[in-house]
Amino acid sequence: MVLSRRVGRLFPDWTGLALALACGACVLTPVSAVTDGVTVAAHPAVLLTGLLVALLSSLIPYALDMTVLRRIDARAFGVLLALSPAVAAAVGFLLLREQLTVRQLAAIALVVLAGAWSVRRAGRPAALEARPDTPDS
Repeated sequence: MVLSRRVGRLFPDWTGLALALACGACVLTPVSAVTDGVTVAAHPAVLLTGLLVALLSSLIPYALDMTVLRRIDARAFGVLLALSPAVAAAVGFLLLREQLTVRQLAAIALVVLAGAWSVRRAGRPAALEARPDTPDS
């Protein structure tokens, strides 16, 4: 998150994101070609599906993250990230009629609580955080 924010400020446009995605593609393309190159050659339509997955899972979310990180502080962005599993579960429930188990709901609750706790702890003044072990005489 901090690195994405720095890249977003270093490059005012989408150059940083384009470079990061190009580097990732250069690293993963040879690995993918060796492991599944024959399958892709047999079914070239898979490349279109791969492009769609890349857009929806990487390009669009990272572009939105960089846009938001340029406008809000890291603590507020952390809250948004902590709420992501709850929002995704709600969308899955409402649009796809997915049912979550008690374990999955507990995991989502723990992620949201951890995010809220970290923001609450980070928002305290330093004087409240420093507690002496022994009282002054």
